[in-house]
Amino acid sequence: MVYFFYGDNTFAAKSKIRELIERYRSAVDNPDFGLYRFDSDSDPSEVVTALTSQPMFADSSLVVIENASDNSRLRDAILDNAGRIPEKTVAVIYEEHIDKRSRWYKYLSEHANTKEFSEKSERQLLQWIESQARHRELDIGKGTARFLLDWAGGDQWRLDKELDKLKGVDRANEDTIRQLISPSPKRTIFELLDAMGTGKTQQAIECFDDLRAQNIHELEILTMISWQVRNLIIVASESGMSDREIASKHKMNPYVVSKSRKITRRMRFDALVNVYKTVIALDYQMKTTHHIEPRTLLEQAVVDIGELSKV
Repeated sequence: MVYFFYGDNTFAAKSKIRELIERYRSAVDNPDFGLYRFDSDSDPSEVVTALTSQPMFADSSLVVIENASDNSRLRDAILDNAGRIPEKTVAVIYEEHIDKRSRWYKYLSEHANTKEFSEKSERQLLQWIESQARHRELDIGKGTARFLLDWAGGDQWRLDKELDKLKGVDRANEDTIRQLISPSPKRTIFELLDAMGTGKTQQAIECFDDLRAQNIHELEILTMISWQVRNLIIVASESGMSDREIASKHKMNPYVVSKSRKITRRMRFDALVNVYKTVIALDYQMKTTHHIEPRTLLEQAVVDIGELSKV
């Protein structure tokens, strides 16, 4: 049996792989035999041997292979020997990124049990947070779940760890989240752009100071701003499309699309254009101007955009 998983939601995909491994270990007498894990750096001959050999010291074997498409020799070796996999061998192939036009994808999608793991929407993330809270016997309401998502961001790897931090509290609320969990830098970037684009200069400066207090360098802050401005422009330009459609067309995280849409509803398009132009000019200044500190340049840009957005 062959399972083919693909998609950029690495948390969900690897959680499923971990579930299959745990199920295999609990079903065999000696879990040390018959379990193999490979990646794109693995030797193709070793992978083929694990896939095609009859299990010797166990009733079955489990072979997990991740991102084989990054190694053309490995990918082709698996394709050439896929028909030789014994019935008692379970192969799990996971690709984080894959070209659906490729022979690799077409073969696997036709001959394997296939499942796509895509990034979750805001609604799906909220449902997942509530489910994980129940699993941890953590008392968390819908409003608190939404605050946690806004505060920590939509990265499930991080959210999973942050939920563990909350297990010891009687009831999770906004205060306990603020006390135990650091805000996501991306959340602050959202707030920074929202403040700049709506002319709230003082609030924008406070957001910038918050980012610096997290020891995030000015160049990294500018990179995050550039990334989010691009997202805002895309969402603003596709106003007639749903969040899911935009995410699919532009290969964006659905949660990021949802957050971006909320900002574009409050920000005039000309203000967004001003931010975009300023970011481009600032990027050039930071790379070519050496007598002015990057912090000073970025702080002045925050003020200038905020003042322009008031007009």
